[in-house]
Amino acid sequence: MKKILHILLSGSRGGLELYVCRLMQKQAEAGFEVFAFILENSEVHKILAQNSAIRCIFGKPNRRLHWQNIRHLRKILKTYQIPLLHSHNSLDVWTASLANYDKICKHFYSAYIMIGAKKKLPHYYFIYGNLEAAISTSLVTNEALAQNLPINPDKIHLVRYGVDTEKLSPNSEKREQIRKQWGVAENQIVIGTLARITKFKNVKELAQAFLHIEEKFRKKVVIWLIGEPSILYSDEKTTIYQPEDLAIEQEIQEFVQKHSLQTHIIRIPFQKDYIAYLNAMDIFVLASQHEMYSLSMIEAMLMGKPVIGLASGGTPEQIGNNERGLLIQEATPQAIAQAINLYLESPELMQEKAQAAQTWALREHNWHNTLAEYNKVYGV
Repeated sequence: MKKILHILLSGSRGGLELYVCRLMQKQAEAGFEVFAFILENSEVHKILAQNSAIRCIFGKPNRRLHWQNIRHLRKILKTYQIPLLHSHNSLDVWTASLANYDKICKHFYSAYIMIGAKKKLPHYYFIYGNLEAAISTSLVTNEALAQNLPINPDKIHLVRYGVDTEKLSPNSEKREQIRKQWGVAENQIVIGTLARITKFKNVKELAQAFLHIEEKFRKKVVIWLIGEPSILYSDEKTTIYQPEDLAIEQEIQEFVQKHSLQTHIIRIPFQKDYIAYLNAMDIFVLASQHEMYSLSMIEAMLMGKPVIGLASGGTPEQIGNNERGLLIQEATPQAIAQAINLYLESPELMQEKAQAAQTWALREHNWHNTLAEYNKVYGV
């Protein structure tokens, strides 16, 4: 049986964590013996604990480089003779590279955010130079990896996100149930996002866009902001959020109260069953700056939703030249509202973009192809 260890020392709850958990589960189903080096009682642990085929091993919180994690990981790799090591964020790649300094196994690194600055000092050559391969799901990120990290371009690979396409189909009964739960009237239009409440996600700007929606549509519009600020620390009893993200949360609440928009702008906490909330939306917006390649955007497309995205990072790769949605050039409330108004003026345009996006996403994103591509990169 092929063995692989994934390192993800993250306490957060977001798309990256959910996706890596799903990747591990899919690999276990495909015959891998999967080890997970994670934080105890984290969201990742709670998800993986439900799958007895995945062996969870616990490390220390990785807010900085932790020598205990390096020693522990190295011992695991040697004890269980694990040939494949896969890291998933910038701190974990350091931990993994240092534990694997003498190449006792093959080390693969997946990038989920844009690499925006050159990292080519001597120590970066050690950390990234020993990689067997670097992987991302977008062409623009691969270009940034080649430009900014000391990695041989031949070792950089494109592997599109795998998605459970069979689970992404409209459910009218659940749609109505969730809309009623959050006080949405039958004739109202829900415009939503799934995003952490952090600066570069521009969630506050989506809330502010309400004031720039044409007055004739405004009474019918409800905006759902689904997510939470970035987690600084979390255990069974306590969750501590990043202070700067909490400040944005407070600004959103103050904006809603100032303009008496409590029935039009709804803050919804992080949802494990977020697909059900995509199902309940009418339009999906992702105004993130430098978004590498959004999984929630793909899932919204697969659910048949018309999408709006910022022309930044990998989002244009997903939407194309407006063939599969509407691209905005800047993440201002005015620009977001202009795209919303365009959709609301033309239900036919909404349907056309949604259909084109769904067809493309079904072709590009499925687990069968994704697992085959990973195996090709792993060399198994």
